[in-house]
Amino acid sequence: MTPSEPHEPHEPHEPHEPHEPHAPHAGFSVHQDEDVIAARAILRVAASALVIGAMGVGVAWLVLRAGAPPPQEGSPATAPRSIASVEQTPIWQAEDGLTLQAQQRAELRAWGWANRDAGLARIPIDRAKDLVVERAP
Repeated sequence: MTPSEPHEPHEPHEPHEPHEPHAPHAGFSVHQDEDVIAARAILRVAASALVIGAMGVGVAWLVLRAGAPPPQEGSPATAPRSIASVEQTPIWQAEDGLTLQAQQRAELRAWGWANRDAGLARIPIDRAKDLVVERAP
């Protein structure tokens, strides 16, 4: 037969009857075990996870302890006051910060010029709040 010759039609197959999914096969019995929770396997996995976690914590503790200098008696560890010429003291503890805070609070309570050339004045914060409340709808 050459590729140009027509093929003979095939005989149609007999349709198969569908099998019922749980029907016993001829000569065989079908048995399904009950679903059972493997409690021992779950406990082994949980115990293994706890042991591995405890080992990880122990290794981390050893690594951190080996790299840390011994603590000094009587005083907690503190950072240097300045690092790379940047002051590290919290603003509420540094003298410069306390001075700045007092200056800003005084400006909030005083009348004055914010920009005299532009005609921009500064009024006390309490008065500004009162004006906003008066103008509110």
